[in-house]
Amino acid sequence: MVSNRFFLGVILGFFVLILTLSSCGKVTQEVTVKKERPSFNLSYIVEVKDIQFDPLEVTPNGVDSGNEFNVRTGIYGSVFAYIKEGTLKEMSWGKAIIEVKQLDVKARSVSGDRKNNKSISTGDVGSNTKGLTRRDTKEATSTVRSRAFNKQGREITGSKHTWTVPSYSKSKSRWEIKSKKVLKGYPLYSVFVFDDQGHYRFKLVDQETVSGNNTLDLNAISKYDTFISIIGMKFLESDAPIELKLGDLMTLYDVQFYHLINYKFPTNLVNKFDYKRPVFQFNRPLETVLLTLYQLFIVDSVDALTYLKGLDKNFIGELAYNYLEKVNKINIFLTFSTSFLPIKQKHTWMVSEEKE
Repeated sequence: MVSNRFFLGVILGFFVLILTLSSCGKVTQEVTVKKERPSFNLSYIVEVKDIQFDPLEVTPNGVDSGNEFNVRTGIYGSVFAYIKEGTLKEMSWGKAIIEVKQLDVKARSVSGDRKNNKSISTGDVGSNTKGLTRRDTKEATSTVRSRAFNKQGREITGSKHTWTVPSYSKSKSRWEIKSKKVLKGYPLYSVFVFDDQGHYRFKLVDQETVSGNNTLDLNAISKYDTFISIIGMKFLESDAPIELKLGDLMTLYDVQFYHLINYKFPTNLVNKFDYKRPVFQFNRPLETVLLTLYQLFIVDSVDALTYLKGLDKNFIGELAYNYLEKVNKINIFLTFSTSFLPIKQKHTWMVSEEKE
């Protein structure tokens, strides 16, 4: 009996000790939560001029046609970040195709009075069909829809990380494209839309525009946007000791100047174009001259004026030449720029080594 009581006492004391410890202290557990890197959602539009939906009709898609997109080819969208001068890191990619389905709609028509050779519409026939013949005809119509795919060829309906989803709007005649969860932290982004190496639209977006937005709507990517981007891309490939400022570039070469030079898109010089890893290279004298002029504008006004006056007016067109010279855009530009030259800063490049 004594031993049993002792054993029960030990057990009771043990439980009392456990209850005391649990009431006096708290057991904490550290949970490590992996934080997602900041990102933003991007949307943009590309207009379609050629909207003929006859799948049997094929027209050449050359640069001479004005660099317009048509609906008989697929379209590709991609977003890149500049991790250092001239070097790009892919952030998002996707493609879409258009499917056209022909539908036959049955329509009933009534031929005219054979004797009098009259034409009578179906609304005038009534119950009197003597001397008339009926015939059924088929009128062709079509339905159009787009299908989007990722790099693995899997069809996608929504944009996820590293996916770009183009969707065609027949009523508005345009591609509406979404690229979600594009990682922040890079000084500059480039948006590419193309259907082959000769048909393209570009848009450069700087960090200032991205940093304060979780959602960014670029609206329609225009030919002017592409013109500015081509010069900007050439600038980033150079070893200039200054940093590209899109606002300054657009101040110098504004929309009016763009129309005055009657700009034609340059030919992409890449020998073998890879749709999944698109590369665009341009080496036309016009863009080289405009780039040099821009670099001089933001560094030395005297050299810029000397360089401009040394150009043949016909090289950029007399109207465009006079616009730069008479409006004196050099001095206007320098009024806002010489107080602070955008010297290239050291960036902490956020290059992800994760497989995305």
